[in-house]
Amino acid sequence: MAGNPRASEAFPLISIRTPAYNHKKFVRQAFDSIIEDSYPNKELVVVDDGSSDGTDGEIRAWVERHGRDLPVRYVRRENNLGIVNTLNEVIDLCRGDYIVSLASDDYLLPDGIMKRYRYLQENPQKLAVFSDCLVVDGENCILFESGLTGLYKARIRNFVTDAGLRKEFISRWSVPGPVLMVDRQVFELVGKYREDIAVEDLDFYLRMAAKNLIGFLNEKVSAYRLHGGNICKNPGQRIRQLSSMKATLAFNRKSFSFREKILILKKLCYLSVHIQFCRGQELLGL
Repeated sequence: MAGNPRASEAFPLISIRTPAYNHKKFVRQAFDSIIEDSYPNKELVVVDDGSSDGTDGEIRAWVERHGRDLPVRYVRRENNLGIVNTLNEVIDLCRGDYIVSLASDDYLLPDGIMKRYRYLQENPQKLAVFSDCLVVDGENCILFESGLTGLYKARIRNFVTDAGLRKEFISRWSVPGPVLMVDRQVFELVGKYREDIAVEDLDFYLRMAAKNLIGFLNEKVSAYRLHGGNICKNPGQRIRQLSSMKATLAFNRKSFSFREKILILKKLCYLSVHIQFCRGQELLGL
């Protein structure tokens, strides 16, 4: 690795887990941002889930150029098996004591890893932390200064307490992808991502929140990219997403307090109404 080897010995290994699929245009910036981050002891772990746009070639070319600067573990699949299967495979390949989430079309902001690592060191009762992010388009233009409050409508003040955090996850799920860091012990306590559900991140966060294992750091640590490949474009897609959210909340309801179960029931009713509205739009061809 580049830098002072002795400096890295004082820091545990952190794995940046990156599922990749048809992101040829973006992978170089994602991987460059990992090298540029100040945390001194890290590895990149990538699984290409059957990309067909030349992503594999772009990854191999980058590794050829930078393999001496950063340890890289790379697996290429011939067939696309889906994001959740890929996430779990990447986790199994990670060797670090901590794991950072970063999709291959997003990128880290300076010190994004170090800030979260410091939080977990200062809050040993937590095994996970999430933060905020910028939201950018396919050309790196900023769309929102905050993924939590701009792209979504999170009430950040609620994230300060465990109870407020649980309420926010249940009532206003609003956490973009590239903001999570976990101690790998968390998978022993709550399991990995469920492969039978589409909103896998909400389910994983709910399981951590139910055990008070996750905290919040009010810092922007990454950039979340919105582009044609990850924007919900039609009522059919929205219906599937909302239906999956319903199933996720219903499945996790048993893990929460009585008051929080009431919140979940209210959210399930809201989702049912919203699904019916989207079905009406679909019938009308809107």
